[in-house]
Amino acid sequence: MSDHEQTKRPPPTPEDEADIDMLAFMAMREIHKRGGTPIPTDSHLAHRGQMVERTPGEQVEHEHNIRRDARLLSRAVAGLKFNRGRKTGATSPIRKAIARELKKSPGMKNPELWDAIAAKPPKGWEFCDNSLGRYAEASGGKNMGYKRFCNVCGVERGKLKG
Repeated sequence: MSDHEQTKRPPPTPEDEADIDMLAFMAMREIHKRGGTPIPTDSHLAHRGQMVERTPGEQVEHEHNIRRDARLLSRAVAGLKFNRGRKTGATSPIRKAIARELKKSPGMKNPELWDAIAAKPPKGWEFCDNSLGRYAEASGGKNMGYKRFCNVCGVERGKLKG
């Protein structure tokens, strides 16, 4: 497999999540610890451990670099939590409601399903039927049009048939 092909990673365990958080904490602590201390000189010019004080200009540049590194690190750590995608088996509240209604009565047609779920929508969702058409919307910009609703109904019917 080439480097450019994406490999499928196993889902993270709770221990992995804890390790990610601990690494981020340790890296941030190290960045802050280095903050105002002298920096080592270039390794080929000085002996190991020899230190040189920063000039005021170098100190300003160093502090800027530390702040930038901290911002980039915090973004990278936050990104690690999301790069694995949706957890296995996670579904939307609308899909769960469709599956529940179909389990009760598998012969329901899409308009009947829409009416049944609109009568008691999942928490945070609102079903609309106006000049823009039929759609369900939730806070955070999540929307599902009637066409998508019908497609999800078909998929859920297929799952029931096995």
